[in-house]
Amino acid sequence: MNRIMMAGTVAMLAVGTCLSTTPIWTAEEWARREEERVQSELDLLKRNYEDVYERLVMAEKNNDQIVLTEIAKNGKDPFVRKMAAERLKDQAVLEEIAKNDKEDDWVRQEAIRRVNNQELLEGIVTNFRVNVSAQAIYRLRVLNPSLLVKIAKNDENWLVRRTAVTQITNVVVLAEIAENDKDENVRQMAKNRMNLLKTKEGQK
Repeated sequence: MNRIMMAGTVAMLAVGTCLSTTPIWTAEEWARREEERVQSELDLLKRNYEDVYERLVMAEKNNDQIVLTEIAKNGKDPFVRKMAAERLKDQAVLEEIAKNDKEDDWVRQEAIRRVNNQELLEGIVTNFRVNVSAQAIYRLRVLNPSLLVKIAKNDENWLVRRTAVTQITNVVVLAEIAENDKDENVRQMAKNRMNLLKTKEGQK
């Protein structure tokens, strides 16, 4: 295994392990944490890139997709570009960034979070690239849980299957994967996910 593949394996294992133990928050808790994250990032942008901050805030207020697109594609820093991508609504632009941006995975991940094209997302998952593939899996959890299950059961890459398992909430499906997947790591992740869901259910 070459160094790049080894680094990818370690990163995806870390992602999956972290997700398997992350609390399953309520919708209200997710919303609160997301609001805090957005405000924190805006504060950081204002402190470090005040000129861009003014442009971005005004563009968001006026729904100026042209300015947001320009910043997302050509901003001077990945953080600035990511902030603009987070506010884009133009699906064509989001798809272009999600598929083709080569400068920074951080920006691609932000675009993937907002893409609705499920065929594109599935392609990103199967054309394995650690964090980018993981983000596409998270998006499919929202858009198409059935497709997520298909990936968890059938993708050739065990790392992709393992990450997909961390997003499944159907204990019947998880039990099937825990019993039948050909890779021990995937089977164990399915068991861990079932235990987490059962614990959460018992706390209600």
